[in-house]
Amino acid sequence: MKAETTKRNIKNAFLALSRKTPVNKISITNLVVHANVSRGTFYTYYDNIQDMLEDIGLDLLRGLDAIWQAPVSHHSILHILPSSEQFVQYFGENRDIFLLLLGKHGSPSFSARWMDHLHNALAGRLRMEGILPTAEMERVLTFIVHHGIYQIRDAFFTEQFAEATFHTLSVADSVLYFIVCGHQQQTSRVESIHEREREQTLSSYLY
Repeated sequence: MKAETTKRNIKNAFLALSRKTPVNKISITNLVVHANVSRGTFYTYYDNIQDMLEDIGLDLLRGLDAIWQAPVSHHSILHILPSSEQFVQYFGENRDIFLLLLGKHGSPSFSARWMDHLHNALAGRLRMEGILPTAEMERVLTFIVHHGIYQIRDAFFTEQFAEATFHTLSVADSVLYFIVCGHQQQTSRVESIHEREREQTLSSYLY
């Protein structure tokens, strides 16, 4: 518990400094002074500033996990996506941190990790609907993930951030709707064919 508190203090001190100083200008010496910890304490948890940024990125993804675990929104066509309001609020509250990680001196791996996180979350929701992964579905999910994250990332820089994010989530919800409807129709057709085959087989025995 103490370790997590110390790490949180270090990360909070870094985020506070980043609001006044370019990330690439923040030294470990300056950071530990503001965090009120020793240099050795910093190296107990992190190898360098970049390592700490990776941990900050994980914090953001854990927060997104909490949203995915929440009840789905009644605004979602098929109740697959969580509440858009929750996402917009979370992105808004952590907007500076997202921009920090996605910036020139942020975390090079954060975008890829965010995409993997979203892809897995969407695939998990579809599996809950009884839809198993196919090559076609993977292509659609890849489109949703790349389009969605790039659109939301661009929205961070605009004054219409909330509106742009709501629009992006609505597009994703609509695409998922067509995936699920297509799967349900295909499943229904297959079941209908199997039912006719069973009736024909039974008829051949009876008559």
